[in-house]
Amino acid sequence: MQARAEVWLPRIYPHNPLYLVSATFVLYGIHLASQGPYPQANDLKTSLLFAYVIMLAGAGWLVVRFGRVWEDARTILLVVLLMFTAISTSYDRLCLDNPAEGAVRLALAMGFCCVVVESVLAMLRIRLPLAYRLPFYVQLALLFAFPAVLGKLSIDGREASMCLGVLLFSVAAGASLLLLLPTIGSPRLRHFDSGTPWPWPYYPWSIFVFMALAMGVRLWMLSVSFTDAKGLSPAFHPYFLVPLLLAIAVLLLQFGLTHKSKTLQRIALGSLLGIVALSFPLHVSRAQALSLDLLEQTLAAPPLLTTIAATLVAAYAWLRGASWAKSVTLASVLLLSCLDPHTRLFTQLHMPDTWLLAVLLVWLVMRGVWQRDMLNLSAGAAVGLMLARYQFGQTWVSENNAWMAIAAWTAWTLLLPLVCRDRLAQLLRVFAPVLLVVLGAAVAFAFPPSWWEVPEWQVMLALAVLAATSIAYGLHQQIRWHLVPIGFLTAMLIGRGLSQFVQEIGDAATRRGLAWYGVGVGVLLLAQLVSLWKAGLVRRVVDWLLHRMPPENVEAHNAEG
Repeated sequence: MQARAEVWLPRIYPHNPLYLVSATFVLYGIHLASQGPYPQANDLKTSLLFAYVIMLAGAGWLVVRFGRVWEDARTILLVVLLMFTAISTSYDRLCLDNPAEGAVRLALAMGFCCVVVESVLAMLRIRLPLAYRLPFYVQLALLFAFPAVLGKLSIDGREASMCLGVLLFSVAAGASLLLLLPTIGSPRLRHFDSGTPWPWPYYPWSIFVFMALAMGVRLWMLSVSFTDAKGLSPAFHPYFLVPLLLAIAVLLLQFGLTHKSKTLQRIALGSLLGIVALSFPLHVSRAQALSLDLLEQTLAAPPLLTTIAATLVAAYAWLRGASWAKSVTLASVLLLSCLDPHTRLFTQLHMPDTWLLAVLLVWLVMRGVWQRDMLNLSAGAAVGLMLARYQFGQTWVSENNAWMAIAAWTAWTLLLPLVCRDRLAQLLRVFAPVLLVVLGAAVAFAFPPSWWEVPEWQVMLALAVLAATSIAYGLHQQIRWHLVPIGFLTAMLIGRGLSQFVQEIGDAATRRGLAWYGVGVGVLLLAQLVSLWKAGLVRRVVDWLLHRMPPENVEAHNAEG
């Protein structure tokens, strides 16, 4: 891992961060200068940006031409890309007041940026194939085209369309990133002579990493300038980024499929669930509610749209045999069945149709039994509990905030590693003693919380089931270490029972006396443990526990049983 980090880490961090510091000060200075009463403040702002971009491009040419310091040149060129975003935001106010003039200024500004890009590529003799160059210019055009279009909608009195246009920018930005899909599987585009010491994918994909960042920043600026944003309450909400993030997930997935990287596949598919969670709006302000209402009236609320897209991507990954694709697809389909066009919050999710749950239950159980897969059988138990409650009216499933259902599902899941052979089962078999001790302590001391109002007999039943599970592990694996959770859980069960017995005694003095008696017994056990530690017996017991029972002892044990 360290050797791998030594390869890729120097390629991504800035070797000379002073260029970033310089850009930060320049942007801050331009911001202050454009806030003053100077009549041509906006023209001054754009002129200063143009001049700084030219200086950056010249600095990049100098460090390569005379110093061959390509690491610093990379930082300079990526800062130039971020400056293009700053230039595109300079005309937002003008586009709202005079869209025609704003469109002309934006067109000239984009022409300037194109000239800078082509000049830098030519002077540094850097090659950028058309398959990469075309998506780059499409993304650059999006940065400069949308303000003029949105400004025209504002002048025409179509504020609702203008607000939806901001959301459309995110969709267009995501689509522009997907134009890069054909380049991932092309050997010719992976091994072309770039004219730089930067290997693929650091070049040219670093360009599009910064362009994705630039489009995210531009989306936020558009939400400030072209929606009903007041003061510190812009219309921007994280779900605005969903189309852009989905496109990035698709690109990562394609990278993982093409290069057979299970890590990238899992990152891409796992991120789909995070993107879906991001689509549920929380703490919506007035300006954000306006955009949300418009989107819901036009198409649907963000959770439904995002879940549909995530389901399609996960299904494609499943067809391609990607790692985790099956689980993510099932989770997406199950969530999709709980949504409707007006669902905005997690609390508004409804139960899926029972036929879907029944089909899903049969499918999970069949695959779980056939493949001895723990995840399928565990998920099947959860679906079965949902069916028991909503189809067969078993109210105990939902009583006390589903305490009994959670306890039953946990016990089932803990027993599955004894018969399943997948990686998750193997992992749980290794950590089962620790996990059982932790769960037993949680049930005995912390859970369930008092507001669950769980009857005492259910708590003791949970401890008894955990103790029985520990015994099952010990008999199955023949590992002495399982004696620890068995002893601990048995002690917790006895202690909980004695505590309940003491609480039922009516006389307060008797209860206090028994409590102090229990403290004394506990101190005696602690003192005995210290004495055994000093005698070295504790270490010998630990060594004995860590060794598996010899085969002859196992056979003798089974014969006696």
